[in-house]
Amino acid sequence: MRESLLLAMASLGMMAQTDPLDGTKWKLASEQDKATIQFVEGRFGIRGCNSMSGAYRIEGAKIVAPQAVSTMMACLPDRQELDSALSMAITKNEGFRVEGDSLFLKSAEGELRFTRELMASKDAATKFIYVAAEMKDCTGVAPMKCLQIRESKDEPWRLHYGGIIGFEPQPGIEYRLRIKEDRIAKPAADQSRIRWFLDLVVEQKIVDPAAVR
Repeated sequence: MRESLLLAMASLGMMAQTDPLDGTKWKLASEQDKATIQFVEGRFGIRGCNSMSGAYRIEGAKIVAPQAVSTMMACLPDRQELDSALSMAITKNEGFRVEGDSLFLKSAEGELRFTRELMASKDAATKFIYVAAEMKDCTGVAPMKCLQIRESKDEPWRLHYGGIIGFEPQPGIEYRLRIKEDRIAKPAADQSRIRWFLDLVVEQKIVDPAAVR
């Protein structure tokens, strides 16, 4: 009886394998690329040229993710190759490891290295905002450039001093974003209690072709 109980407990322990990736976000370790991957409650999300997502689980030192659902935006050839490599790193994963603030994903196409990124907490609120195509001069701790944002097209633009983590706007392009709004428990004296994270670029349109890089 005791032996059977011990075997059952060992089996449950194997089934309840800890997921070291849950609740983490990572950026591809390349100065030329902004691709990211995140893991939340058994699902992964990839942002390259296209966005990809799907379910995953950890088995030993491998990620098991049968498939990824992807958007179908047109991409330059090198970006298509990157999207393929990112997808393969998860859906055809041959091993992963976390070393400090680095994540390594291995597939038949090679190994990709990512660095850890800040991520919104599970308690973060979801909001939708518009971001103007032009930044404005403003003064916080020092003179700087601020985003112009609004929550409705009927509202006037207002300055946003804190930036949006994961969002790098291009001049001349107006955006509608889905963001996560997190509260900081113990902010520094000169720090806001609110922190915004990019969750999704819902829309973007060129309003000043001459300004677009």
